[in-house]
Amino acid sequence: MRGDEERQEAVFLLESLKDRVPVGHPLRKIRRLVDTALADLGHLFAQLYAEVGRPSIQPEYLLRAALLQKLYVFPLERGLCQHVEFNLLFRWFVGLPFSEAAWDCSTFSRNRERILTPEIFTAFFEAIRRQAESRRLLSKEHFSVDATLIEAAASINNSRPKEEPGAAVGHSKTNRNDGAETRAGPHSPHADAVYCLSRISRGPAPRSRPHHPERYRAPGCACMYD
Repeated sequence: MRGDEERQEAVFLLESLKDRVPVGHPLRKIRRLVDTALADLGHLFAQLYAEVGRPSIQPEYLLRAALLQKLYVFPLERGLCQHVEFNLLFRWFVGLPFSEAAWDCSTFSRNRERILTPEIFTAFFEAIRRQAESRRLLSKEHFSVDATLIEAAASINNSRPKEEPGAAVGHSKTNRNDGAETRAGPHSPHADAVYCLSRISRGPAPRSRPHHPERYRAPGCACMYD
């Protein structure tokens, strides 16, 4: 007999979000490594919060969400928070219960800048690296990567020249789309000052590529080549 499409929605759920994640999904293995690393950083997290006041977002949520932002290449926190709200896979990875709403993008960005310092991020990834080293997953073998095949979330029109003392003079100039001149030396995108945006030709500025957040990609290099 054909079933009826109109059904009463369940009020109580008796299964966890983990049951909806495929057994062989790569985020399951990554989540185990991340949880072990976060457990080692508990003493650092305790120093970030006062003993009184209103409870804030857990730093574990922020670190897991920041890792998802890099793995799935979300340029803005708004898109990441939207996926945490409706994507069960992301919600499970972050650790957010099904009954709780995802935080606002502004709340996420403010807490990330205030709480998650570069020292915390360094300690987080160092804890993950130690796990890989203990399991003999690291190799000293050198390999090269063709950077022209790596997509970067960077644009020559959204960058500023690096002000480095003693920089070489005489770099070729390129015209941006708005008519302003920029040198072909190292540039830093406004979104992330750590990345380096460089040009190696005198051609027109490269066009920014469309963003596909639903496609799984590893974080790439922020160097652009014509």
